[in-house]
Amino acid sequence: MAVEEGLCLLSLVAVFLGGWVFFDRFLYSEYEIKNAAVRWLFAITWTLSCSMFELIIFEILGFMERDMRWINWKVDVIGLLLILLFIVPCYLFYLVFRGVGLRLSLAVPFSMICLALFLHFFWTLGDPFPILTQEHGIFSIEQGISRIGVCGVWVMAALSGYGAVSCPYNYLATFRSKVDEQEVSELKQRLSMVMQQIYQKKKWIACKRLERQALQGGNNSTKTSAKAGWVSGALAWIPFIGPLIRRLNSDSRVLDVELKMEALAAEVRGLELVQKEIFLDISELLEVQHMLKFSKSLEGKFFNLMGYFCTGYCVYKVVMTTINIVLRRVGKIDPISRGLHIFILIIGYEIDHEFWAQTLSFVTAGVLVLCTVRGFMKNFVMKMFESYSSSVSSNCIVLLLVEVMGMYFISAVMLMRMNIPYEYRKIIAEVLGDIHFNFYHRWFDVIFWFSAMGTALYIFYDHNRSTSRLKAY
Repeated sequence: MAVEEGLCLLSLVAVFLGGWVFFDRFLYSEYEIKNAAVRWLFAITWTLSCSMFELIIFEILGFMERDMRWINWKVDVIGLLLILLFIVPCYLFYLVFRGVGLRLSLAVPFSMICLALFLHFFWTLGDPFPILTQEHGIFSIEQGISRIGVCGVWVMAALSGYGAVSCPYNYLATFRSKVDEQEVSELKQRLSMVMQQIYQKKKWIACKRLERQALQGGNNSTKTSAKAGWVSGALAWIPFIGPLIRRLNSDSRVLDVELKMEALAAEVRGLELVQKEIFLDISELLEVQHMLKFSKSLEGKFFNLMGYFCTGYCVYKVVMTTINIVLRRVGKIDPISRGLHIFILIIGYEIDHEFWAQTLSFVTAGVLVLCTVRGFMKNFVMKMFESYSSSVSSNCIVLLLVEVMGMYFISAVMLMRMNIPYEYRKIIAEVLGDIHFNFYHRWFDVIFWFSAMGTALYIFYDHNRSTSRLKAY
């Protein structure tokens, strides 16, 4: 028993260090502002989230005593609830108020007020949904988990629907347009011509700027009188009138030069827009060329083959989701037990159902955990941080990611419950409480369907637009 607890503790320490290294190496590698509290919150949330997946695998393997696993489940769930509902929102509001210049004496009470408003909004969020099977206290685990599940399942379903459509589109070579080298070379020549025009016009602007400075110098009386008519030349010698005439002539020439400079600057702005557009087109063509070249390699052929499998699975998933929504159906038997039953009927003789169910459940849980964690960190955390973070907002962005990460992984455990046999899922139901699990599966199906259809329409529009642009060249 002590050995098992020691191995469990070592695994959690390894997960914590992995989250810490990921935070320093990938999220905060390019920023000098490093908030220690934000780093600790990210690593602790990551550790507690991964600990729940680890406990699912321990449940299947029978690792550790059941009472010890149940205590670890409670620690993970209560810890995540405290972090997601109280610590992260309060500290996020505090950083925002301090960032806008509020004093510490004002930032703390304002953060507490915003936390109270957040909790009120969060609790009212679950009122329209049938998320609980019976009434519970306002501070019960069921109240927090059920509402976190609404948000987390929404994020999971949206990302899953996007991935179900974009994955085949990115992997299959069928959707890639053909690009000739001549098209790329012609665009490069056009880009070079536009850059030369921009350089020439900027030279003219510089010359006009020097001419304006010379005219504003004031030593132009001789030139002005020589170019003016005999009346202006005669009036130029009259006191008070002469200086006025010379200034008017000089100001008109300065105005003429400034108008030419503005016209040249407008032409330069237009050419710079054309230059940017051509540069983006060249980048797109080179990317398509690279993808076509990659698709001919051995690795590319493998991904293309996997793309066909993904297409079949995604079509099946969308069809079954549509059927589930229309018929209001929720699966009762896990895929492993159903698959073993079909396999036994096909081969015609009995096998050790319990052994194979446990083995396949362990493998399936491991794959689901790996794919869930990898997909979330790669497709959501990294892209969101790279797109919206800066040296000023990076701390707030990481706290938002911590909030979403905790909700996502709690919801993943709730939905993963249906993918393992009944004897292994009982402890999940005991820890999470009297939650209406069927609602979350229907909620996932609805959001998944809309996300998949929306992604399909966007990809269809973007593919047609890209194809028409490539044909134009």
